[in-house]
Amino acid sequence: MPQTKPEPEMPPISESTRSFLSAVELHREGPVTVASPKSGTIDYLTAELGGDNIKMSHFLTDMWRLVQSETLTPVLRIRYPGIGTGDYHFLNDECCLVISRVTGGSYMENTGHNLSGWCALRFMVQGSFIESLDNQAQAQREAEGSFLHYGSGIQYTIEQALQGPLTGVVILFKPESVIKSLFSGHHSLLDELQAAGQASEPMAHLLSFQVNAELRELIRKILALRFDNPFYLMLVQSRTQELLALSLQALSEKGGKGANSIRFRETDIQQLTSVKHLLETDYAHHLTLEELARRAGLNRRKLTEGFKALFGAGVHEYLLEQRMTQAGKLLRRGMSVSDVSDKVGYQGHGAFSRAFKRYYGVSPRQFS
Repeated sequence: MPQTKPEPEMPPISESTRSFLSAVELHREGPVTVASPKSGTIDYLTAELGGDNIKMSHFLTDMWRLVQSETLTPVLRIRYPGIGTGDYHFLNDECCLVISRVTGGSYMENTGHNLSGWCALRFMVQGSFIESLDNQAQAQREAEGSFLHYGSGIQYTIEQALQGPLTGVVILFKPESVIKSLFSGHHSLLDELQAAGQASEPMAHLLSFQVNAELRELIRKILALRFDNPFYLMLVQSRTQELLALSLQALSEKGGKGANSIRFRETDIQQLTSVKHLLETDYAHHLTLEELARRAGLNRRKLTEGFKALFGAGVHEYLLEQRMTQAGKLLRRGMSVSDVSDKVGYQGHGAFSRAFKRYYGVSPRQFS
C-alpha cells in the first residue's frame, strides 16, 4: 500500500500566537495564507491576540517557525472585516514586510508592541494619521518615511485621523542583521540608528529622512505586485531588501547630529514640537527662521540644530516635505496645478513646478 506523507509537526509557539490561530479561520489562496476572524469582528480578534500585552517579537518568531515547518505560507493576509487587510511577508527570522490597506471604516492600532531589539522602517503612503510613543501623542501627520527603533521596548500607537483610505508599508527588522551585511569598517554608518535604541526620550526613537523619487518608485512597485505573479515572492524579497538598503543610505547621508547626541529638556522638546506642529498646519505661509524662533521662545541656533537633531530634518526641509505632501494629495483630488501652487504657499507657478519635480521626480501635470 502506498504510504501517505505525514503532516509536518507544528513547532513550539507562544500562547499569544496560539490564541491568534484559535481566533481565525485559515485558508490558502496561491502563495498566501488568509486569516479571517471567526466571529467576524476585529474586536474579537484583538482580544484573542492578547489586548495590550501582545508580544510582537514572539509573534514574528513564531510565524517564521510556522513558515519553516510549512504550516503557513510565507505571506499571511489578515482580514479585518469592514476595514481592510494586513499582509505579513515573513522573509526570514530577522525581517518581515507588512503592507496595511485600510479601505473602509476607521482604524486604530493601540497594541503595546513588545519589539525589543527590533526596528521598523515605516512609509505611510496614503492617508492622515496620529501616532503616539509611550502615550505621548504627536500631531496629525501625512505620508512620510522614518525609522522607529523600539529599543528595549516602547509602546507605539497609530490612529487614523480622517475617514478615507490609509496605506502603509513597514519593514520590521533586527539592526544587527543589517550591520552584519555591511562591509567591515562601515558599521559606523548606522550609529544614529543604534543610538536611537538607547534614547531616553520617546520621540528620539523616531528618525525621519527625505523620501526621494527613487524610494517612492520602489514603494509603488511593491504595492503594485499581484499575488498571481509566479515571481511574487522573489520580487517582494528583492525589492524589500533594496528599499531597506536605500532608506538606510538616505539616513546615513542626511548629515548632522543624531537625535540622541543631544539630551533635550522637556521644555526644549515642547518648544521644538510646537514649531513642527506649526510647519504641519501653516505651511502655506512664508515663515522665517527668526519668526519661528520667536514664536517658540528659542534662539535661531537652538531652533535649527535642535529641530534637525530631534526630527531628523532641517526646518526648511521639513516645510518642503509638508508642502509637497499636501500638493500631492490635492493633485490626486483633481485640483488644478495653479490652485495647488497657491494652496501650498508658492507665489509663482514655475517655482512650484520646479520644486515639485525635484521632490517627486515628475512634473505636477504628470503626477497621479
